[in-house]
Amino acid sequence: MNLSASIVITTAILLYTGILLVRQVRQQQVLSVLESRGIDLQQPSTTQPSIQKPHTVLLIRGHSVVGNSVLARVARYARACARAKPAIDVWLGLDTSRTTGQQQIAERYFQKVGVVVHLDTFNDTDVFDRFPSLRGAFVKETPGTRELAVYSSFHSESVILWYLEKLKKTEQYKSIWVFEADLEYSGMDIVDILYDPTYANSTADLVTQACTRIPSKWVHGHAISRKYWKLFPKNERYFSIEAVHKFSLKYLQTIQERIFQGFHARSEEFLCSIAYKLNLTVVPLKPHHLGTPYTHSSDEVAIEAMRRLKIPEDFETYYVDPSLKNKFYHPIKF
Repeated sequence: MNLSASIVITTAILLYTGILLVRQVRQQQVLSVLESRGIDLQQPSTTQPSIQKPHTVLLIRGHSVVGNSVLARVARYARACARAKPAIDVWLGLDTSRTTGQQQIAERYFQKVGVVVHLDTFNDTDVFDRFPSLRGAFVKETPGTRELAVYSSFHSESVILWYLEKLKKTEQYKSIWVFEADLEYSGMDIVDILYDPTYANSTADLVTQACTRIPSKWVHGHAISRKYWKLFPKNERYFSIEAVHKFSLKYLQTIQERIFQGFHARSEEFLCSIAYKLNLTVVPLKPHHLGTPYTHSSDEVAIEAMRRLKIPEDFETYYVDPSLKNKFYHPIKF
């Protein structure tokens, strides 16, 4: 190899080395700028792919007084729903007819524990103003008994009020889950049931506990409007325990129409009866998702049975007997 060839080779090597050094310097400069902006390209990306808009939403119907145990339960559900893919929005409905300050208490609690829960407040006047025909059904259950209250009797109207005022503008949901505030789920993640394929992939209009005909002497049988009474003979009236429901958007719009037409009844029977009358699809909750108790009762036997869940006050982590897991329990009065 002659001298000129050696010079050419050496020059080429030096140029290549220089180029690499320049690239490294420039890369380091870029990394420094990105790091100053909080971006570290040397670490694996933790950015999650964007998810679609939520296709279901959970509404928890609270009564006039909501204690810390209820708020803790709602917070636990909300935390799990926020992690779901797609995420599930959580709402808490609060009746303000007889008490004040519940909204502020709930807001402070959820802010303290760091969860997002949307609040919906309503009172009897709001419901009657939107559905004046409801006053015709707002009667005594049986002679000599107390007058009914909207929040404890006509849940369908308050749900529709929430839908019209808070949800309808979005039109982003395919279905809506509704829980009572004294309902508990004994699994670690409520999403396991909300996105259970039997329910999530179902085209059912109504998911609820199995509908059965109302008893002949049902204590709530008189709490109906005249239009409802004319349309539904006794043998076409059904009811279910309404601690858990899932509505399709189609079904929600259907009961909205019937309520505006003046059809009203206790929500335990209204939902089932309307669905059967209009030949809509009703799917029962899976039997293995219903614990003991899952009843209307709030007596001491039910309360003592619920204590078997051994759920501590903080509701963050808890132990349950395996035979009691992944079930709904109702009612919880502690």
